[in-house]
Amino acid sequence: MAKRKSMRTLIYAMQCSGASLYAYWLGQQNPKALCIVDLWWDQLAPSPEDLEHAGDVILKCVATTKYDLWDHVSSFEPDEVLNFITDPLAVVQRLKKKSYANEGGTVAQKIRAHRSSDFGKFVGVEPREITMAKHELINRNRQLSWWAAENYQKKWGLGGIHFDEKGVPINVGNS
Repeated sequence: MAKRKSMRTLIYAMQCSGASLYAYWLGQQNPKALCIVDLWWDQLAPSPEDLEHAGDVILKCVATTKYDLWDHVSSFEPDEVLNFITDPLAVVQRLKKKSYANEGGTVAQKIRAHRSSDFGKFVGVEPREITMAKHELINRNRQLSWWAAENYQKKWGLGGIHFDEKGVPINVGNS
């Protein structure tokens, strides 16, 4: 089997951790990459067959009781796993305010699921600067992948990122 030339990066995180913004920033850094900023909690990561012509892929998924990190790794077959870590108390405080806080498991169950995923490269950095508007990312994804085009706002979206009037993210570390 020939080794693919593209790079698949999986970001595994808690909801409300800022990882959507981190994924968005990574997508800006690689302008030819498909960037699935926020795979919805009840979705399994797409398979290589679903993304076969996409080239490089950045995909962020979250800890739940429905799918664990290994389910996503088995489906997506990443070259790199980034385990996104931030202040757990701040994440819990933000998450408990959300209507979806207990979807895919209780907050405590999701924290346990994420903490038990002692795998991958641990990251938790804040993006430096984001200038790419959301329409640029969405349009690029639609051009790169039938899966991304067909499943935007059905299986993936832009997470909790807030945007200014030009569509550029404004809430660093709060998505």
